[in-house]
Amino acid sequence: MRATPVGEAHMACRVLAPTSISRDNDGGVFAAGAGSFLDERTTVAITLAQAIRNAIAAEEAAERFYLTMAGSAGNDGVRRTLVGIAAEEREHATRLEELAAAVIQGTLPERADGLVAIENSPAGAESDGMDLQQALELAIEAENSAVLYYDALAGSCTGDASAFFEMVGKQEEAHAETIRGILRQVGVG
Repeated sequence: MRATPVGEAHMACRVLAPTSISRDNDGGVFAAGAGSFLDERTTVAITLAQAIRNAIAAEEAAERFYLTMAGSAGNDGVRRTLVGIAAEEREHATRLEELAAAVIQGTLPERADGLVAIENSPAGAESDGMDLQQALELAIEAENSAVLYYDALAGSCTGDASAFFEMVGKQEEAHAETIRGILRQVGVG
Protein backbone atom coordinates (compact mmCIF):
# COMPACT_ATOMS: atom_id res chain seq x y z
CA MET A 1 0.00 0.00 0.00
CA ARG A 2 1.45 3.40 -0.97
CA ALA A 3 0.67 6.03 1.63
CA THR A 4 1.37 9.72 1.73
CA PRO A 5 3.50 10.63 4.75
CA VAL A 6 1.64 12.76 7.24
CA GLY A 7 3.58 15.56 8.88
CA GLU A 8 3.30 16.30 12.59
CA ALA A 9 1.05 19.31 11.89
CA HIS A 10 -1.48 17.03 10.21
CA MET A 11 -1.27 14.10 12.60
CA ALA A 12 -3.92 15.26 15.07
CA CYS A 13 -7.24 13.54 14.47
CA ARG A 14 -10.57 14.32 16.00
CA VAL A 15 -12.21 11.03 16.79
CA LEU A 16 -15.27 9.92 18.67
CA ALA A 17 -14.67 8.95 22.26
CA PRO A 18 -16.59 7.30 25.06
CA THR A 19 -18.56 9.43 27.48
CA SER A 20 -17.24 7.75 30.61
CA ILE A 21 -13.51 8.35 31.08
CA SER A 22 -11.40 7.67 34.16
CA ARG A 23 -7.73 7.64 35.13
CA ASP A 24 -5.96 4.64 36.61
CA ASN A 25 -3.40 4.83 39.43
CA ASP A 26 -0.57 5.26 36.92
CA GLY A 27 -2.25 8.27 35.33
CA GLY A 28 -3.34 6.31 32.28
CA VAL A 29 -6.68 7.15 30.74
CA PHE A 30 -9.25 4.47 30.16
CA ALA A 31 -12.92 4.20 29.30
CA ALA A 32 -15.28 2.57 31.75
CA GLY A 33 -18.84 1.45 32.15
CA ALA A 34 -21.59 1.29 29.57
CA GLY A 35 -20.10 4.35 27.89
CA SER A 36 -17.11 2.30 26.79
CA PHE A 37 -18.30 2.09 23.22
CA LEU A 38 -18.01 5.07 20.96
CA ASP A 39 -21.03 7.21 20.53
CA GLU A 40 -21.76 10.30 18.49
CA ARG A 41 -21.84 12.76 21.39
CA THR A 42 -18.21 13.28 22.32
CA THR A 43 -15.08 14.08 20.34
CA VAL A 44 -11.48 14.17 21.44
CA ALA A 45 -8.24 15.04 19.67
CA ILE A 46 -5.56 12.35 19.53
CA THR A 47 -2.57 11.88 17.28
CA LEU A 48 -2.80 9.70 14.23
CA ALA A 49 -0.11 7.49 15.77
CA GLN A 50 -2.20 6.97 18.91
CA ALA A 51 -5.36 6.43 16.84
CA ILE A 52 -3.60 3.69 14.87
CA ARG A 53 -2.16 2.08 18.04
CA ASN A 54 -5.67 2.08 19.57
CA ALA A 55 -7.08 0.52 16.41
CA ILE A 56 -4.41 -2.21 16.32
CA ALA A 57 -5.12 -3.11 19.95
CA ALA A 58 -8.85 -3.16 19.26
CA GLU A 59 -8.49 -5.37 16.18
CA GLU A 60 -6.31 -7.82 18.11
CA ALA A 61 -8.84 -7.92 20.95
CA ALA A 62 -11.68 -8.44 18.49
CA GLU A 63 -9.79 -11.33 16.92
CA ARG A 64 -9.43 -12.99 20.33
CA PHE A 65 -13.11 -12.42 21.12
CA TYR A 66 -14.30 -13.97 17.85
CA LEU A 67 -12.00 -16.96 18.29
CA THR A 68 -13.35 -17.44 21.82
CA MET A 69 -16.93 -17.26 20.53
CA ALA A 70 -16.08 -19.68 17.72
CA GLY A 71 -14.66 -22.14 20.21
CA SER A 72 -17.94 -22.23 22.08
CA ALA A 73 -20.27 -22.20 19.07
CA GLY A 74 -22.22 -25.43 18.74
CA ASN A 75 -23.01 -24.90 15.06
CA ASP A 76 -20.22 -25.62 12.53
CA GLY A 77 -21.43 -22.91 10.12
CA VAL A 78 -21.47 -20.31 12.90
CA ARG A 79 -18.02 -21.47 14.05
CA ARG A 80 -16.57 -21.10 10.54
CA THR A 81 -18.11 -17.65 10.13
CA LEU A 82 -16.70 -16.44 13.45
CA VAL A 83 -13.25 -17.83 12.64
CA GLY A 84 -13.47 -15.99 9.30
CA ILE A 85 -14.32 -12.71 11.03
CA ALA A 86 -11.42 -13.28 13.44
CA ALA A 87 -9.07 -13.72 10.46
CA GLU A 88 -10.34 -10.46 8.97
CA GLU A 89 -9.71 -8.67 12.28
CA ARG A 90 -6.13 -10.06 12.26
CA GLU A 91 -5.73 -8.77 8.69
CA HIS A 92 -6.94 -5.33 9.80
CA ALA A 93 -4.31 -5.25 12.57
CA THR A 94 -1.58 -6.29 10.13
CA ARG A 95 -2.64 -3.67 7.57
CA LEU A 96 -2.82 -1.00 10.29
CA GLU A 97 0.78 -1.82 11.24
CA GLU A 98 1.78 -1.45 7.58
CA LEU A 99 -0.08 1.86 7.36
CA ALA A 100 1.66 3.12 10.47
CA ALA A 101 5.05 2.25 9.00
CA ALA A 102 4.16 4.21 5.87
CA VAL A 103 2.63 7.35 7.41
CA ILE A 104 3.96 7.80 10.93
CA GLN A 105 7.23 9.63 11.38
CA GLY A 106 8.77 7.76 14.28
CA THR A 107 7.32 4.90 16.25
CA LEU A 108 3.84 4.12 17.43
CA PRO A 109 3.03 4.60 21.10
CA GLU A 110 3.91 1.51 23.11
CA ARG A 111 0.32 0.76 24.08
CA ALA A 112 -3.24 1.80 23.39
CA ASP A 113 -4.27 4.68 25.59
CA GLY A 114 -7.67 3.20 26.33
CA LEU A 115 -9.30 6.56 25.71
CA VAL A 116 -11.02 5.15 22.68
CA ALA A 117 -12.52 1.72 23.23
CA ILE A 118 -13.29 0.52 19.72
CA GLU A 119 -13.74 -3.22 19.44
CA ASN A 120 -11.76 -4.15 22.49
CA SER A 121 -14.64 -4.02 24.96
CA PRO A 122 -15.99 -7.43 23.91
CA ALA A 123 -12.65 -9.08 24.58
CA GLY A 124 -12.61 -7.55 28.04
CA ALA A 125 -16.17 -8.65 28.74
CA GLU A 126 -16.85 -11.73 30.79
CA SER A 127 -17.68 -13.72 27.67
CA ASP A 128 -17.48 -16.99 29.63
CA GLY A 129 -20.70 -16.08 31.40
CA MET A 130 -22.52 -14.99 28.24
CA ASP A 131 -24.72 -17.10 26.09
CA LEU A 132 -24.25 -16.94 22.31
CA GLN A 133 -27.01 -14.37 21.84
CA GLN A 134 -25.51 -11.99 24.42
CA ALA A 135 -22.02 -12.36 22.94
CA LEU A 136 -23.29 -11.73 19.41
CA GLU A 137 -25.29 -8.68 20.50
CA LEU A 138 -22.18 -7.31 22.22
CA ALA A 139 -20.18 -8.00 19.05
CA ILE A 140 -22.69 -6.04 16.95
CA GLU A 141 -22.41 -3.09 19.32
CA ALA A 142 -18.60 -3.26 19.13
CA GLU A 143 -18.62 -3.47 15.34
CA ASN A 144 -20.93 -0.46 15.14
CA SER A 145 -18.53 1.39 17.42
CA ALA A 146 -15.65 0.47 15.15
CA VAL A 147 -17.55 1.82 12.13
CA LEU A 148 -17.90 5.20 13.88
CA TYR A 149 -14.20 5.22 14.80
CA TYR A 150 -12.96 4.37 11.32
CA ASP A 151 -15.37 6.82 9.71
CA ALA A 152 -13.99 9.55 11.98
CA LEU A 153 -10.43 8.61 11.05
CA ALA A 154 -11.28 8.54 7.35
CA GLY A 155 -12.71 12.03 7.65
CA SER A 156 -9.65 13.27 9.57
CA CYS A 157 -7.00 11.95 7.20
CA THR A 158 -6.18 12.32 3.55
CA GLY A 159 -5.00 10.14 0.68
CA ASP A 160 -4.36 6.44 1.15
CA ALA A 161 -4.83 6.64 4.93
CA SER A 162 -8.34 8.05 4.50
CA ALA A 163 -9.21 5.44 1.88
CA PHE A 164 -7.87 2.66 4.12
CA PHE A 165 -9.90 3.76 7.15
CA GLU A 166 -13.00 4.06 5.00
CA MET A 167 -12.47 0.53 3.67
CA VAL A 168 -11.97 -0.93 7.16
CA GLY A 169 -15.10 0.86 8.38
CA LYS A 170 -17.10 -0.77 5.60
CA GLN A 171 -15.67 -4.17 6.51
CA GLU A 172 -16.63 -3.65 10.16
CA GLU A 173 -20.14 -2.74 8.98
CA ALA A 174 -20.21 -6.00 7.01
CA HIS A 175 -19.14 -7.88 10.17
CA ALA A 176 -22.11 -6.40 12.05
CA GLU A 177 -24.46 -7.52 9.29
CA THR A 178 -22.91 -10.99 9.24
CA ILE A 179 -23.42 -11.28 12.98
CA ARG A 180 -27.04 -10.15 12.62
CA GLY A 181 -27.37 -12.98 10.10
CA ILE A 182 -25.97 -15.45 12.62
CA LEU A 183 -28.53 -14.26 15.17
CA ARG A 184 -31.29 -14.88 12.62
CA GLN A 185 -29.79 -18.27 11.71
CA VAL A 186 -29.72 -19.51 15.28
CA GLY A 187 -33.23 -18.16 15.78
CA VAL A 188 -32.56 -15.36 18.24
CA GLY A 189 -32.52 -12.27 16.03
